[in-house]
Amino acid sequence: MSTSRHTFLSRFWAAGALAVIAAATSVPSAMSPVVGAATPPVLQAVNLKDYAGVLADSSGMTLYVLSTEKGAVIHCHPLCLRTWVPVEVPNAVTSVTVGPGVGGVIGFVARTSTRKQITFNSYPVYRYIKDTAVGQANGEDLSTYAGTWLMAHAAATTARDTLVYPLLQSANAGRYTGVLANRAGRSMYLLSTEKGSVVHCTGGCLTRWIPLEVHSKTSPISAGRNVDGAIGLVARGSSAFQVTFNTYPIYTYVGDSAAGQTKGEGLVASGGTWFLVRASATTVRDTPILPSYP
Repeated sequence: MSTSRHTFLSRFWAAGALAVIAAATSVPSAMSPVVGAATPPVLQAVNLKDYAGVLADSSGMTLYVLSTEKGAVIHCHPLCLRTWVPVEVPNAVTSVTVGPGVGGVIGFVARTSTRKQITFNSYPVYRYIKDTAVGQANGEDLSTYAGTWLMAHAAATTARDTLVYPLLQSANAGRYTGVLANRAGRSMYLLSTEKGSVVHCTGGCLTRWIPLEVHSKTSPISAGRNVDGAIGLVARGSSAFQVTFNTYPIYTYVGDSAAGQTKGEGLVASGGTWFLVRASATTVRDTPILPSYP
């Protein structure tokens, strides 16, 4: 082979090798991550239809905690694990990434000899197998395995503030038991003349009585234990809907400054009388709680 031909082939093969090396280093492999590529956080905050800032996993699926597992005391064992899936990492992992709005304390609790479950403000976190798409919360307020399953406030920094309660719940307020309350524990009221979702509280009335609204025609509305009435919606403008209970639109009262207060009970205003709502009522007649006096 002539010297000139040998030189040409050497340069050709050298150029080809460099091209292969360049291609291998510039095209990402399916087996290795791209340097600098964005990785979804392991825990993030998401907004659902009626709940803002709840804890979710990297794919946006809603996460839950079991009320009795505070302090990482595990009650969800083999049978439970068929329905509730622990969010786990290998034992070698010492920290996880979180997205904006996640403010809690992240920890771990052992699950197997090689894997551990992530905890949030000391609660182990789980996915629910009946949530089949992002944005669902079918596990909220289910009572099983010695406790109640609830979503978690992503911004919570204490165990006490972590649990997200249903949009409607049954609570004790003052001398009354079984009062319908919102998820913050504020007493709910109805106006006697609004039976059948005939709205009379408009204009100035709305500065004192605040409709419980959702911003889409959500169905179903999440309700806690002992909330037995028929839940519906009535339009409040072009995009908002007020929640109704046994056909009564329901409200909170601005005079109640904390959960458990009942200062609006029995007030006569806005063309009728304001009454607390009985959470267990299943008929229109039984829905108002009539005032009781010492």
